[in-house]
Amino acid sequence: MQVDGLLPFGGALFGLLFGFTSLMYNRARTYPKGAIQRRTVFVAELALRATLASAIGAVLGAVIFFLLQDAGFSKTPGNRIPTQLVPTLLAFLPLTFLIYAFFKLFGAIRLLLHARDIPISALRIARRL
Repeated sequence: MQVDGLLPFGGALFGLLFGFTSLMYNRARTYPKGAIQRRTVFVAELALRATLASAIGAVLGAVIFFLLQDAGFSKTPGNRIPTQLVPTLLAFLPLTFLIYAFFKLFGAIRLLLHARDIPISALRIARRL
């Protein structure tokens, strides 16, 4: 239940996600109507889903952390496993949102790289080398 460095990390992550989403929407508006614009709008939508999932995960984690402290779970040493079982299990709930956001963000980046014909799989990178 140590959350001391979580705020700077979360702020940087949200800055990255909001910036990438905004960049993709602005990029889509500059292209003429066609396949490139549709692909860029789709990438922007995926980035927006990643941003929202990260925000939901962060808020859910804060709520769970507050409720656990209110219920009497305090910061205890690691050798007292039975007292940390409930917080550990509840930590997986916001993590699912963050993992979903991670995959959506990198799926969006993969779509961008695919449009530029940049190798995106390890096999294609090995073949080009």
